[in-house]
Amino acid sequence: MNLRQERNAFNYDEERVKLITKEVNNLNYYQQKIKNGLLILNESEREIIYKRYMDLDYIFKGMLGLGIDLNKSYALLSKEYKNAMSKLKSWEDGKELY
Repeated sequence: MNLRQERNAFNYDEERVKLITKEVNNLNYYQQKIKNGLLILNESEREIIYKRYMDLDYIFKGMLGLGIDLNKSYALLSKEYKNAMSKLKSWEDGKELY
């Protein structure tokens, strides 16, 4: 490998590192944004959203399975879920929550 090829390989790696760093920073930003959004919910709503979207044991169960595991009726679970999503939507839009 000559000097020019070595420089090209290094430049490629440097660009790749910059892209990866940018992607990691974006993921960290969105992860922090999600955590902050969950803080505005009450404990029950937070548990529902967490289990519905982040817990691998519950992602594929659906609302009925989640309701059975949380000992809540489907109607109550659905109501709390809708309230939580409404709060998160308002928070995302920058509207007042209360």
